[in-house]
Amino acid sequence: MLGQDPGDLRRDQSRITNFLQECRTLGTLRGFKYFETFMRGREELVLLIPKNSEYKQEKSTLMPNGVYSQSSTQEDHSSQQQQQQPSSPKTLLAERVPINPKDQELKKLQSKYSIVLITGYAKYKCPYIYNRSSDDLYPMTLDTTETWRRKDVALWEMIKEVFGMVTDSCPNNPFKLDHAYLATLPLEEAMLLTGSLLNFLQHMWIQADPNKEFIEEVYEDIKLVQTRHLNVMYEYTNRNIKLEEEEDHNEK
Repeated sequence: MLGQDPGDLRRDQSRITNFLQECRTLGTLRGFKYFETFMRGREELVLLIPKNSEYKQEKSTLMPNGVYSQSSTQEDHSSQQQQQQPSSPKTLLAERVPINPKDQELKKLQSKYSIVLITGYAKYKCPYIYNRSSDDLYPMTLDTTETWRRKDVALWEMIKEVFGMVTDSCPNNPFKLDHAYLATLPLEEAMLLTGSLLNFLQHMWIQADPNKEFIEEVYEDIKLVQTRHLNVMYEYTNRNIKLEEEEDHNEK
């Protein structure tokens, strides 16, 4: 029979769906020291790698504030966040990247970021990664994306290879957490984000070759963010208990 076996087709679709889920998971996280991410539509993850060593993240853990510009409700929410949490003058994401930016808009950030577009287009059924800081329109040639065609390769493995290709001095652990940034977050955001980061790093630690040097650094971050998460949960619970006690006292 001509054409691709239906079983293979279903398997391919399932694999690219799983890959896109990895992209969406990473696209919702903040708190990494060496990069930021956000989703551009359903099939594209934008990876921003700051070129400036003075880079500091915004306090919002959700997405760049400009993502809320797509609706009036979101604009109001974004405006409130900006009033409550003014940006640092050193923040490099001042351009406020919109939720569906065109490549021309991404190019405005090239002086400050290396811009990488990670895609999982359903019609191709495999990941392609583009360096949007260069004029090359073709996907980057990566060992990890080629290997993905034959067996599963995690998104974090692709990103680690990308770092080695687009940065002059690749950090040993690109996924190192910015604990100073995490310490500035409001209690509710800190509780959600530390839990999500802990889950992400634990999966990475399980998947990685234990002989990789950087995995020890990942393990150290796991211990630190786990402690922070438990402390934040304890603080959050105690605060709510006190609020309930105060309400009961006032009612009496």
